[in-house]
Amino acid sequence: MKKKAFLKSTGYLELGTSCGESSFQNAVELVEHLMNDSSISIIKGLPGTGKSVLLEKIFTIISGVNEKFYKQIQILTERKCIPILIKLKYCATTSLEQLIREKKWEYKINAENYKLVYLLDGLDEVSPEVAEKIISYVQDLVKQKSTKKVIISIRKASQNNIFLQGLVDLDSIYEIEDLDKLITKLRNQSKITDVFRTAT
Repeated sequence: MKKKAFLKSTGYLELGTSCGESSFQNAVELVEHLMNDSSISIIKGLPGTGKSVLLEKIFTIISGVNEKFYKQIQILTERKCIPILIKLKYCATTSLEQLIREKKWEYKINAENYKLVYLLDGLDEVSPEVAEKIISYVQDLVKQKSTKKVIISIRKASQNNIFLQGLVDLDSIYEIEDLDKLITKLRNQSKITDVFRTAT
């Protein structure tokens, strides 16, 4: 509950994302684009830019978990999909297939009426050997009828990026805005606001 409250609070600083020439100022905009994108999308960012928090935000938006009960049912019905969030670091001891199976049992998911959106967080947090197995399984996962989409997060400089080569096109790779760039942008906006205040 604390994390859900944080994602809705003013203390949560949401960094923008970009994909090619497109940019998205918040997670809501990003989700709408992601859901109409190809079957696999990659979210990259520097350490500390909020990749994990962004995936949790995406989970919250798609699932409607922060909404009142009837609103949540409406969201799920309209989207016709259910998100499953997996922390890939646990693949060090358990296969991704088994983790997904456990989540489906935990959520009591019936995939007959809904497609599944897999949010796989932290491909950089596992060894290259494990990362290779994860990507191999993802390639099988996207072929399943019950799969709507797979979204994977990873650090920009991770050696495991090599396993993503050829998996997706460049227009399916999303990069989180650097914090320094955001701070510069906010400072410039503040200066512009001060100019207008002075002028009036």
